[in-house]
Amino acid sequence: MKLERISIKGFLGIEALDLDLKAPINLFVGQNEAGKSSLRDAVQWAITGQARGLKTHQEQAALIKNGAKAAEVALTLADGQTIARRKTPKSPPVATGDAGDMFRVSPLVFCDAFTFLALPENDRREMLFGLIPGLQPGAGAVAERLAGRLGEVLAAPPDNRQAVNRLASLAAAQGFAAAEKEAVALRREAKRLREGLSLAPLPAQEAPIGGRTYILPDVQAEDVERGLTALQKERDGLVQARGRREAEAGGIDRLGRELARLQENAPEPPEDGEIQEWEDGLNINCDILDKLEGEWRELQPQPAPVEEVFPPTCPAVKSYKLDCPLNGKTAQSVAGYSQDQAPAPAPPDPARLQKLAADLQEQREQVARLEQGRDIARAKARAHDQAMAKIKRLEAEIAELQGQVLAKLPEDLEEQIAGLGRRLANGRELLAWVREFWAARDAYDAAQDKLGQAEQEITLYDALAKALAPDGLPSRLIAEALGPVNELLARAAAILFPGRSLTLTEALGIDLAGSPFATLSKSARFRVGVAFQYALARLAGARLLMIDEADILDPGNRANLVEFLLAARPEFDRILAFATTDSARPSSIPEVQVWRLEGGQAAPMMPQKAA
Repeated sequence: MKLERISIKGFLGIEALDLDLKAPINLFVGQNEAGKSSLRDAVQWAITGQARGLKTHQEQAALIKNGAKAAEVALTLADGQTIARRKTPKSPPVATGDAGDMFRVSPLVFCDAFTFLALPENDRREMLFGLIPGLQPGAGAVAERLAGRLGEVLAAPPDNRQAVNRLASLAAAQGFAAAEKEAVALRREAKRLREGLSLAPLPAQEAPIGGRTYILPDVQAEDVERGLTALQKERDGLVQARGRREAEAGGIDRLGRELARLQENAPEPPEDGEIQEWEDGLNINCDILDKLEGEWRELQPQPAPVEEVFPPTCPAVKSYKLDCPLNGKTAQSVAGYSQDQAPAPAPPDPARLQKLAADLQEQREQVARLEQGRDIARAKARAHDQAMAKIKRLEAEIAELQGQVLAKLPEDLEEQIAGLGRRLANGRELLAWVREFWAARDAYDAAQDKLGQAEQEITLYDALAKALAPDGLPSRLIAEALGPVNELLARAAAILFPGRSLTLTEALGIDLAGSPFATLSKSARFRVGVAFQYALARLAGARLLMIDEADILDPGNRANLVEFLLAARPEFDRILAFATTDSARPSSIPEVQVWRLEGGQAAPMMPQKAA
């Protein structure tokens, strides 16, 4: 993916800029605020969607130059493909084209020499694991190494094939960090299981029964059950013999069957207090019904009063039949009564009458239901009492007949039956003891097994977690696979640090000819960072390399940097370098093009032709 043209509009400090890149190595120089960082960030943003730590839609609005309607960056490649990104103040960035593997790892590594060196150890380790083929073994290889590691640290490792294969597959698919996290979670789960297991003390070993002490571990439930079966058979024979004699006494068996039938079919009594509950409910609801009926009667229309008419003869004179002068007249009219003086009562409200009629009907139904429930409960009580009375009479009759028969039975038969009954009772008690003992013993043994299994799992997953930790198997893999990295670092150090070696240690430490990274000068740190930029870009297969802040170097080391870039040129399609300076000269090397940036504009610096 060879970068041929860079077009920028409204991005940070650049209003409009078009660059046609011809040379393999392009050095952009200028003073502060000339637009170098804007150019670098524009390329990075177009390819990765990231710039200056701004990630969200709202944050990236700051990338738009003041006064511009949008930030736009387009990168044209040699095959004609365009990688572009556009951002307006109100809309999210829109990207077109595919950057491929230009920045397959962290884009910052290819833009900033100090980024990789400043990463935490775990992040550097993760980045290397994603780049170095030897650090990405398959599930089978990881499983083999884990099994070997367990053999080293565990004297007698438990059966671990399933756990090892599971974590090996996870490590191969998602990385050693994910597998280590899973192993730690499994170890924690096993510890919770162990803490949740409580071992009760062993059950009692002895059982005192019938004046004898039994040693329970020496007794099996099956033996006790066989003995009980034999005793029960013997006792049943004696009871049957006694029963035959009882039958001779007058039909006790028949009465017993009848008693059993009565007991089985005896009707159930009502619940305690059920009748009283029905009565109480009925009393309450009857009172409510009386009130409703009284209210209903009051609201009904009253009949008109009957007017009294005087008869033809005067009723006051009995001895004489005198014609009554008031004949045919009413008492009310004679008394001067007038309908206007006593108006008829107002008719009741129809809505009220309708509601009252509904309430009255509902209350009558409720009273009927309560009366029915009370009657049913009373009937159940009567039936139950009658059945119980009959059962008592029959029991008394049977007891009387049995007394008569038992009086005729020999005493030794009853003693034999009683003795067998005692032995059966003792045997049943012993059986209960034995069953309880062996159940508790089995539970104890099962808990012991689970506890032992939990301890084994804790040991196993602890060893696996340690093996998968960064200082375990990953470190071993790093030690075995650092060859390609150190080979690339040595190639860069031969030019950037003449006569000095640069290596990445097994602990992922950086060693420059015996000096740790923390003791190096800023210039040396920058050159170490450039070496790592080069190595990581090569491992990632990237064809674009960007070097920023080259002005950190003094003239001698700056010349070494240019020499290094020329040596690395065949391994990259395009190299972009940036330096802050107020004085720069055109390059006499054809592979290097120097660009001067000023006010967001770039112009190529061309060497003067000889006169």
